Amino acid sequence: MAASVLLIVGDKEGTQQKALLQRVIEKASAIQPGKVPGKLGPVIDEQSMTKIFGYIEKSEKEGATILLDGQSWMSQMENTKGNWIGPTVILHENKTDMAMNEEVFGPVLSVYNVSTWQEAIAIENDNPFGNDAAIYTTNGGHADWLMKRVRGIIRTIWLVGAFFTSLPLLTYKYIHSINVA
Repeated sequence: MAASVLLIVGDKEGTQQKALLQRVIEKASAIQPGKVPGKLGPVIDEQSMTKIFGYIEKSEKEGATILLDGQSWMSQMENTKGNWIGPTVILHENKTDMAMNEEVFGPVLSVYNVSTWQEAIAIENDNPFGNDAAIYTTNGGHADWLMKRVRGIIRTIWLVGAFFTSLPLLTYKYIHSINVA
């Protein structure tokens, strides 16, 4: 799957699953634009920004819900040079959506709910990229079981919460501190 996909395992109406998604949105919403350390800068060029906007628009057309829309940063930062797009969180209803399966190369997190770990593993392993696989859990046995079944080149275990994700190495620092408990 694309590197910026979060697979939430379990009942999508479940308390833990909803709390996790809410924390992701809260953490992403707290990221501020800027060109100094600790801030999120603009994307490299207008072509990249247009491509990222296209993924967001295509996701909506495919039936996804935009939970956090970073497109507003362009107008918010209109007096600052750059191609600004803020953190964007998209909740997908279909695992075949384009943003779920292609590298967006921007501050966009695609979220998809799965019922079981087996479903998450199937989605991860069916994707031709398979760059990174990570599990956030409170149970080391679960982490061990999962890591033996995913084919991601980079495998990471975080013993903190309860979700399975595939993250880009440059993005994890923004959400690694999420704690559902």
